[in-house]
Amino acid sequence: MAINNVSTVLVDLDGCFLAGNEPAPGADELYKTAGDKLFLVSNNSTLTPDLMSIRLALYGVTIPAERILLAGAFMVDWMAARHPGSTIFFMGDKVIVEYARRQGLRVDEAGKGPVDAVMLARDTDLSYNRLDRAAALLHQGAALIAANPDFSHPDKNGVPVPETGAILSAIKRIVPEVNVTVIGKPESVLFEEALGRSACSPHDAIMIGDNPLTDLAGAARIGIPTYLVGTGQGCAARDIRQLLALDDRVGPRLNSEETPLITIDSPGLSAVLLQALEIWVRPL
Repeated sequence: MAINNVSTVLVDLDGCFLAGNEPAPGADELYKTAGDKLFLVSNNSTLTPDLMSIRLALYGVTIPAERILLAGAFMVDWMAARHPGSTIFFMGDKVIVEYARRQGLRVDEAGKGPVDAVMLARDTDLSYNRLDRAAALLHQGAALIAANPDFSHPDKNGVPVPETGAILSAIKRIVPEVNVTVIGKPESVLFEEALGRSACSPHDAIMIGDNPLTDLAGAARIGIPTYLVGTGQGCAARDIRQLLALDDRVGPRLNSEETPLITIDSPGLSAVLLQALEIWVRPL
């Protein structure tokens, strides 16, 4: 795999660059090979880029926060930039809730309302009461904004860990008429932000991920070539270490007839993807 032939290397975190909380096989080699070309693009919704940068540094991987794009924190940035000072009910980790406050958003802890939006991230303290309050606020007209549609992510042993999309699915069952704005993958927002920060065109970048419905589909929407790692059908390699060992002639997948790739814009796939996620995704 020829890293030198591209200007920017985008990589997913959980299950790809990280296995649990530790670097996955090949992550260190990729970090050393790609250098400043490396950007982490993740649907993580519990940490800020600063905290993720600190965590990675404990393993000798020094990536500045500016090259780490996390869906949860970026959802907060997105809301604060477009609707500064909004009142929100936030279902998420305390770290992200506090980050929202620092960005100037007003957090209604009790969910008494009214609020401008219900913002959804991975909520490890989820309770029936908070789910009930979110549904009531949405029924009253609050907007619904989710960090990502992922049902789960794998821990270091491959065991699925509940994610934001699982909570989102429950909310959609309760208030099915509510539309949701999704910030993370497979939406193109994080990819576009990464390319903007690196001053790189889509065709001069690559995306490495382990989920074809989020990592690959999202990158393909804006023309970024992709590599899929894992053990499933269509994977170029088992992990990043094996991917780096590939012959340079083994190129990435492209959104073309010769190397077909699942994309959200493919005929008939939108309905399949949305049915699988059991939510409605409204374009940003």
